[in-house]
Amino acid sequence: MVFSAMFFFPTARALPTFATLPTLATENTPKQLTLEEAISRALRHNRQLRNSALDQSSRLLYLDAARDRFSVQISPLSSINYSSTDSEESDEEQVVWRVGGEVSKKFHNGIQIGVAPSVAIDDDAYGTGISCSLAVPLLRGFGADVNLNTVFAQEYSLASSSRRLHRSKINTVLETVQAAYALIRAQYLVNLYADQLSPLKGHLHTARIREKAGIGRSMDGYRAELRTKKVEEQLNSAKKHAAETADHLKDILALPLDNPIAVQAPLQYTLIKIKLNEAVQIALQHRIEITQGRADITEALRKEKVAQQNTLPELKLKLGYTRQGETEEFENFLLPDQDIWSVALTSSTDWTRSAEKAALANSRLNVDRSRLNMESSREKIIWEVRTVLNALNASKERIALRREQIHQATGKQRLATIKFQYNEADNFDLLEAEAQLEQARIDLMTDEIRYITNGYRFRAAMGTLITFTSSGKDSSGTP
Repeated sequence: MVFSAMFFFPTARALPTFATLPTLATENTPKQLTLEEAISRALRHNRQLRNSALDQSSRLLYLDAARDRFSVQISPLSSINYSSTDSEESDEEQVVWRVGGEVSKKFHNGIQIGVAPSVAIDDDAYGTGISCSLAVPLLRGFGADVNLNTVFAQEYSLASSSRRLHRSKINTVLETVQAAYALIRAQYLVNLYADQLSPLKGHLHTARIREKAGIGRSMDGYRAELRTKKVEEQLNSAKKHAAETADHLKDILALPLDNPIAVQAPLQYTLIKIKLNEAVQIALQHRIEITQGRADITEALRKEKVAQQNTLPELKLKLGYTRQGETEEFENFLLPDQDIWSVALTSSTDWTRSAEKAALANSRLNVDRSRLNMESSREKIIWEVRTVLNALNASKERIALRREQIHQATGKQRLATIKFQYNEADNFDLLEAEAQLEQARIDLMTDEIRYITNGYRFRAAMGTLITFTSSGKDSSGTP
């Protein structure tokens, strides 16, 4: 499994790229993880992925069992028969011991051969024999398509399971990236609000002193106190959200919730420049859903062919040869001297074959249904690529707007600070300017993180996020 990274560049911005996850077990050293390491660990240890891998292993066992039906089968046989006759003419008891077995093999076209040696011993004589049989289906049941139906179905099931596992891996990568960056943002808010508390408390203290000295108004103190309380509330909320985000990330990575971890992820990014038509073509070539849709149609057509063959009458030719013998002398019982030949043409079928014809009609409906699902998957992929690409373009425009807002809010905050220092304005303008600057920085970081995570979503939409490695054959493969 190969992970295709897209945004791993050294950051040049003065924003935190290293977030320590808050936890109760602060006495332990946090487990250091980069974003690449977190993704790699999630792909190896995520519980849902491991459960999907177990399902895949189970289907592989079923496939081996289906293929084993066409290997040489050895069936031992032993029996003891006791019979008793109680009548006026005779009073006899007889015990017959029989030991033998059968070696048989079924071929892909339905022909089956078998050899069955046996030895029988009773109270009066010894017997031995060897039987050879050949069974050939003439109509129904002849051909590899019918006889390998179970094998092909299990191969299709295994390949579909492999594709579902790949889809789960993509979702796990996206979930890991989103959780990591959500934690980066949450910890940034924690640090931001914590850094604001000390200046705000100092500002509140200054406002109280100015009020007592008669050079300030009581309203300034109330505003500063309200602002301080609001930041304290935001800090508590940010800490709670960071802890919840940390637990979510630990759950994805299958880490103990009590152990602290630290995650590092870049905040620098590269603008994505690609046309919609080109992105759609890439998606239609690489998305696993398209491969699955084609496999569904192929499997439905195969089942239709099997259902068509099953509507034929059942007619089977059986040939048999047995050489056996029976003697009262032990030293001669291994020398059979009788030959028995048999030829049989058997048939057991429903004349109307209503169930088989209904199954054929249903299989044709499944072919149409698979083709409709393929069309739906195609349109859904196109819609998904267009949606994510539009979201990227919208985020790019918002990022430019946020930077302009930060520039304006910084100028406003500096002007308000100068006016407040020279008693040309109260602290209302100052607190408002600081709050606007703070919110502009938060909005910028939020949009940049959204752009980065949408970049991963865009690669997933095009089917190029991780490389698919098949672990099973399609239903059209050869067993």
